[in-house]
Amino acid sequence: MIAPRPTARLAENDEGTSVKRSEADWNELTNEGRRILQRVARDQALTNYGAFNKELADETGLPAFNLNAEDGRAGISRLLVLIAERDWEDGRDYMLTSLVKLTGENHPGQGFFTLAEQEDLYDPAKEPQLDFWQRQVRLAHEAHKRVRPARG
Repeated sequence: MIAPRPTARLAENDEGTSVKRSEADWNELTNEGRRILQRVARDQALTNYGAFNKELADETGLPAFNLNAEDGRAGISRLLVLIAERDWEDGRDYMLTSLVKLTGENHPGQGFFTLAEQEDLYDPAKEPQLDFWQRQVRLAHEAHKRVRPARG
């Protein structure tokens, strides 16, 4: 019996041509994206969409998202949602995806706040966006902080 083919979603690569992403591709991107963001957190750093996108493509060998096209931006946004969902399934109470900010800006994309609000993690009536984002970054950094043995 032949197994059914995984469903595919459209994304854009850097040349602007459509590529099909299978469920296996999305799973690989999610896993690698989490590893990248965990390293960024251990380094107590932030990354941006462009650097994150390039590292994903380099590490997986899959085509990069075309961040100049709406479909490409939607694809990387979907990936960040998948990463957040996987983290929540694992019991994390912070958003590791807070470490990805807009290129040239010092804040994440609006989708970060929309997802947090949908998941009842963020109430814009009670907390400014910048305060919520900074708290999420701090929580991600603390959760992945390197513990160095004391010298002695």
